[in-house]
Amino acid sequence: MEQVSSDSLKNNLNRSASIWKRRFGYDVFWAGIIGIVLGLSCSVVVWYVQDGIKSYFYAKSASVFLAPTPKVLKLSITQPEDGLTSETSNIKIIGTTTTPAKIILTGGANDVITLSNGTFSADYELAEGENDLSVVAFSDYGETDQAEVSVLYVKDLE
Repeated sequence: MEQVSSDSLKNNLNRSASIWKRRFGYDVFWAGIIGIVLGLSCSVVVWYVQDGIKSYFYAKSASVFLAPTPKVLKLSITQPEDGLTSETSNIKIIGTTTTPAKIILTGGANDVITLSNGTFSADYELAEGENDLSVVAFSDYGETDQAEVSVLYVKDLE
């Protein structure tokens, strides 16, 4: 391979510059050189950064579609047993849900609203006589489930 001296490169550059100067002017020559250098620099930067930009945006958009699948809401009452006879007016109602839910207890002396994160319990006041208690759960996904239990409240059992 033939080595080119720096003097011959300077001579070729000066000759090219003088041709441009005669035809278009000296400013146009340097504007063209600067434009080519800037264009090549920008294309190299874009080429190197392109994979990083793609992975950044694809990772952002992929996370949008990763929504959790909601569980089906199921409600069960573990306490009191259905058909219980109580001589006290206050009982504790305990139950479970498969997903977080708002719980509404009705059918006794007062209605009660509570929250469940898998389990719930609430003190409940019974009315005298037969109490058909209804427990309704409402999940954040709009699902509902209902369970019922019957409790007899008798003031004096003898």
